[in-house]
Amino acid sequence: PDLMSVAKGLTSAYYPVSSCLVSDKVWEVLLEGSRAGKVVAFGHGNTYCGNPVGAATALANIALIEREGLVGNADAVGEHMAKRLKDAFEDHPLVGEVRGLGLYHAVELAKDKKNKVGFDWDLNISHRLYDRCKEEGLILHCAWPNTPACNSAMLAPPICITRDEVDEIVARLKRGIDGLQDDLLREGLWNG
Repeated sequence: PDLMSVAKGLTSAYYPVSSCLVSDKVWEVLLEGSRAGKVVAFGHGNTYCGNPVGAATALANIALIEREGLVGNADAVGEHMAKRLKDAFEDHPLVGEVRGLGLYHAVELAKDKKNKVGFDWDLNISHRLYDRCKEEGLILHCAWPNTPACNSAMLAPPICITRDEVDEIVARLKRGIDGLQDDLLREGLWNG
């Protein structure tokens, strides 16, 4: 990308710090504009810039990520997570699709799995799944109600997660989806 916000990655949200990475292509335009006098400068040094506590927090956090090998862990455990989710839900009648990359995955529920038809938006099905999973001790990130993604729930565990913890997440998610399936059948909102 030409621009990338890396705020959360700098301090893991332990302290408010943000940054924007800029590609050479974009940087050259800014630099040339500055040299030509078309813009004063590429200045962004205002009130809260260069805060020493924020900088120290970012440096300590990045050092920890490198020392603990957390990027590699996210990659390896993310592959495990993808496999476990696929194994658990590929044939589940309520799950239309599982998709993701690394440790960020979405589970999309479908009223009609075969034809990939989602539930009516007004059912806010992902929020119903959230409630069921919360009973299992699992917190999901749900899509906004009444939007095209309202049938999806997302999983985004921390990059220090272990394979055993992923297995526990998938087991709790399975119990939540099975409970939701029972609810929808009982309420006549889905016929399988």
